[in-house]
Amino acid sequence: MEEITSGIVNATNIDPDFILGFTQSAFSALGVSVNGTINLVDLDAHDETEHDASITRLDLIQGETLTVQPSMVQDLINDAPKDLDYLNTTSIGLTRARRNAESQALGSPPLPAGLASNALGEAGLILLLFGQGNFADPDSLQAPKWMVQQWFDWEVFPLGWQKSPTVLSVANDLDPIVGQIVSWQTYWEPLI
Repeated sequence: MEEITSGIVNATNIDPDFILGFTQSAFSALGVSVNGTINLVDLDAHDETEHDASITRLDLIQGETLTVQPSMVQDLINDAPKDLDYLNTTSIGLTRARRNAESQALGSPPLPAGLASNALGEAGLILLLFGQGNFADPDSLQAPKWMVQQWFDWEVFPLGWQKSPTVLSVANDLDPIVGQIVSWQTYWEPLI
């Protein structure tokens, strides 16, 4: 758990206390002691550490849920207008609304509150890590499409990307982004 926590903190500069809580909850959900070990495949535990309506992975009802689906990444990219070279809270809100609708159309149940919150937080990480603009105005943040595509398709940080020089907090940085994504998701839901 300490290795995962320090690895995420060192790579992203996200608040260590938040990341520690995240890793502790993952270990707990998997029934692994804090001194135990896991591998990445262990994190593919449906409705524990993995959920339906992912923006990049299949629902459990569709089969294998571990592998990023390039066509789903492309759908995420395409949710932003073609004349824009970035994603923002508007496009990511559309992605969340679209994926929830697609998931339920497949026959998957709606996400329980805790997993819905996780899905929104994961979507918000796109702008937290790659967003350029004024963090005080989440709607101004722009995550370059090419960076997002590399991050998901190659599962690496994009070439030239640099972590934030300041510690990124949940309350001050991620929560406002997620709040705007929720607003846009709510806007798009009746239109899908």
